[in-house]
Amino acid sequence: MKDLARSRARSPARVRMENAMKAILTSLAVMVSASVALAGCASTDSATDNHPMTRGADTARMAKVETAARRANVEVHWINYPQKPQP
Repeated sequence: MKDLARSRARSPARVRMENAMKAILTSLAVMVSASVALAGCASTDSATDNHPMTRGADTARMAKVETAARRANVEVHWINYPQKPQP
């Protein structure tokens, strides 16, 4: 019976090792959570590059084409936006 109790008792070295592992895993989890949260707040340049207004697109011509397409039940997908004429 005494041998069973002794085998279940944790040694001080084992307790220290378990506490160290818990601390490492906790700090790792905090760092991963912070990285994910901060990465979600980062802005990207490509979001503004794809907007037609940032590249001098001819929005009046786009509106005419899209209106005519809607009347003809045609779907328009712009690959290159029409550009305003250069002066």
